[in-house]
Amino acid sequence: MARDKPSPYAWWKSVHTPYRAGNKIIRNTKSFPSFSLPSRQICINVIKMKTSGFRFIPTLLASLLAAFSIAYSDRQSRADMTTPPADSAEAERVRIWLPVERQSRCRVTIDILNDSNRVIRHLVDRLMSHGYYNFYWDKKDDSGRFVKAGEYAYLVNDCRQKSYGQVAAEFRKWERASRLYPPEETWSSKIRFELLEDSALVSIHVYNRRNRLVDSPVVDSLMNKGKYEFEWAPAETVSRGFYTLKLSIGDFTHIVEIGYRP
Repeated sequence: MARDKPSPYAWWKSVHTPYRAGNKIIRNTKSFPSFSLPSRQICINVIKMKTSGFRFIPTLLASLLAAFSIAYSDRQSRADMTTPPADSAEAERVRIWLPVERQSRCRVTIDILNDSNRVIRHLVDRLMSHGYYNFYWDKKDDSGRFVKAGEYAYLVNDCRQKSYGQVAAEFRKWERASRLYPPEETWSSKIRFELLEDSALVSIHVYNRRNRLVDSPVVDSLMNKGKYEFEWAPAETVSRGFYTLKLSIGDFTHIVEIGYRP
């Protein structure tokens, strides 16, 4: 006895039902060559809706919402990465935010320019890979001297693509009237500093990696013009490691990293 031929609808459903064994829509990626994964899932749900009535409309709507949410989150994360994070007002004036969006490494240079468009400071010159970078200008020229107060332009040469920005040099009194010399060795808790004027109120605080105060060896000590040397000798309970030393002189604070080894 001859077997009955399936109706056209039954044959179409057997071929195009998404979750059927041997289904070509799921297994054959060439069915949707130009679609992303959310788009493919939407098309599959459309076929399900056609073959099973309107019971799967909520599934289709959920797929549409998922696709749009993925696209929005991608754009939002990209915007978050390309937007500089918030910083203090003082740091914002000397910060240079640099997004390097090329996948391959390339040489990046950052130069500070004066009013005559001459380079006074070669701030950055190195190979950089894909990422987002923060650079802070110390308001000094290539000779190590503080520049005059005012606004300065900076030039970024990113893989032969040039862009310009602006930074500002504003000073507090003791920022230019004091100097801090970092430790000469990695494992050294000795610092040297210099006061260029009299009657400076000096404090020294030491913090650990978690930014917790460990020691305050000098608090509100009045010092006059001259050169000073300080070596941190903490209590025996302080463990070996690297610490952040903050030297507060008047209205300005110098920050340096020291290595303590008992």
